[in-house]
Amino acid sequence: MDSEKVGKLISTLRHDKEMTQQELGDKLGVSYKTISKWECGKGLPDISILKEISLIFGITTDELLSGELDIKNGDELDIKNNKKRLFFALILFFLY
Repeated sequence: MDSEKVGKLISTLRHDKEMTQQELGDKLGVSYKTISKWECGKGLPDISILKEISLIFGITTDELLSGELDIKNGDELDIKNNKKRLFFALILFFLY
């Protein structure tokens, strides 16, 4: 397990969900400092909360532990991001 890759993935997924470190920490029962530590690659989540992290982000525990999304889940994230962009573009279009 590469703690830096895992941390980067957690950070990316957290930002995609528009969550703060505090919000994620509250959901997992850990402090925001713990989330920061993971995201900086200075530690890894405890095995007892890996499943919960995976459920929050909609990924498998294998993906979480590898620090990489498989192509299918990566495509789903791109679709969600594209839907957000389209929504905001339509709002801007109708406002002007």
